Amino acid sequence: MLYQSKSPAMKPSSKEDPIHCVDFDSLTRYADDVPSWVDQYRTQQKQLAQTIGWPHRRSEQWRYTSLRSLKEKQFQWSQSKGFLNKEALSPFLDGSPCLVILDGVYDAYLSEEISPTPLKGMRVLSLKKALQDPDALPKIKQALEQKNPATIGFDSLREAFLYHGFFLHCPEAMAQSTLNIFYVNAAKNHPYCLFPQTFIHLDSEAELHLRVFHLGAQDADYWFHGASHLHLSPRSQLTLESFQQESPLSCHFHTLSAQIERDARLKHWHLGAGSQLARQTSLIHLKAPGSEVVSTALNITRAKNQLETFALIHHESEETQSRQECKNILADQSRQVFSGTIKVSPGAKGTKALQQNHNLLLSKEAEIDTKPQLEIDHDDVKCSHGATIGQMNDDQLFYLQSRGIAQADGRALLAKAFASELVLEIKDSFSQSLAQQFLEEWLHGS
Repeated sequence: MLYQSKSPAMKPSSKEDPIHCVDFDSLTRYADDVPSWVDQYRTQQKQLAQTIGWPHRRSEQWRYTSLRSLKEKQFQWSQSKGFLNKEALSPFLDGSPCLVILDGVYDAYLSEEISPTPLKGMRVLSLKKALQDPDALPKIKQALEQKNPATIGFDSLREAFLYHGFFLHCPEAMAQSTLNIFYVNAAKNHPYCLFPQTFIHLDSEAELHLRVFHLGAQDADYWFHGASHLHLSPRSQLTLESFQQESPLSCHFHTLSAQIERDARLKHWHLGAGSQLARQTSLIHLKAPGSEVVSTALNITRAKNQLETFALIHHESEETQSRQECKNILADQSRQVFSGTIKVSPGAKGTKALQQNHNLLLSKEAEIDTKPQLEIDHDDVKCSHGATIGQMNDDQLFYLQSRGIAQADGRALLAKAFASELVLEIKDSFSQSLAQQFLEEWLHGS
């Protein structure tokens, strides 16, 4: 049964370091109207989270992570929606249909009010309804069974609050449609936490273009700990562009899990910035011949912000392909971590995989830790990886200044050139213009 743990027995990371910053009792007060299996699953996940406790730096995946900003606060679980200034979303609207998750809660009425464009055959349910829907339920259960052993205790905290989010189903042979998804977090008079989960299922030959926006009010103090579960059936295609522009007071943890079947293709482009602590985890499983993923990320940090990227691309079958490129720009005293693994199973003959991580430090006090990895269990493959770390080129800066360009403008120009190659990979013109605008604003300190 789903609520029975399939993970190996795990000992607490520290007997004196339990997760105490979240009020688990709020589940009973606000989210008790769920099927019995959900209640059992959440109870099991709660016990697992409390048993294992906070991740410890002895773990390889957490050795660079300071969770002090989380441990020092007491969060209230967000089970109600705050106020949204709808005009704030206007720069991100292009007439495509929208889904709005406000303070972790999916709001169907607000979604339609912001963009009345119909969903063109897609089926959307709030997670609360989907957990009781006979068609959605098996797909949700299958997605929940995919666990990351390295973060299972911390992820169990999110699973214990399985209640808010939505389920999206794209029917067979659906023509390409564009959908905007907004996660908007408003300011409240206390720190709060959100655990939304989304489940997106594409049937065979369906095509979907998604834009996902993570936005937060400048004075909002919250912890976002969410997950997106993707399933791409044979010959389906998903283009996903995600923009993270959250409150500077926030902590952002997000896991993207994807199961990609025969001849299906996922193209993911991500822009990360904003939070004082952010951690983006990607778990991509290429499960059948012809499956493919292209993953591109541009992360930019300043002040004392910390941003971490953890990625696993698992080639489970023969004749699969992956390409991952991550560029990081670091200013001031910010810190970033890149840990990417390409794993090739013994039967994955003909795998083609490329992984690259390039880093530009704008300050002597900025710090990057990078660890690209290959785990290959088959000889007949083409896999490569690499990483570079560099600072501004003084000769190039001098040349620009000799042409009358101020030093600050010259630095911004060189950083833009470093990032522009990735921005130009976005094929959708509206998404590309959003990325270019965001990069310009960040480079000029807006």
